[in-house]
Amino acid sequence: IVEPTEDPNKFQVKESEDSAKVATVEVDATVKWNNIEFKGCMICTCCFYTSTNRPCPCILRVCQHKQIDHQNPKIVHPRYWIAFHPLYNVALSELGLSDYDMAPWTSL
Repeated sequence: IVEPTEDPNKFQVKESEDSAKVATVEVDATVKWNNIEFKGCMICTCCFYTSTNRPCPCILRVCQHKQIDHQNPKIVHPRYWIAFHPLYNVALSELGLSDYDMAPWTSL
């Protein structure tokens, strides 16, 4: 169950009406990682997200509720963006490819 809060960017997610566990999902959050601020990420207070920084069922439920594309890389914590892999640029150059223009990391 997804319920809006007073803040239009935050939603409370529960498994059911009777569930005591409540997680808060922030839709347009700012995440600081490697001394860079990333805007537009989705974060959650549930134990899965806080321990892994990976999209959790709560985030996916809010995506479904708000009709947000769950395959958009911006909802994933920047730690998991492929462009930050140490060999990403090496692989692109060896394959003779260029990074795509609309990637969230192109403005960095």
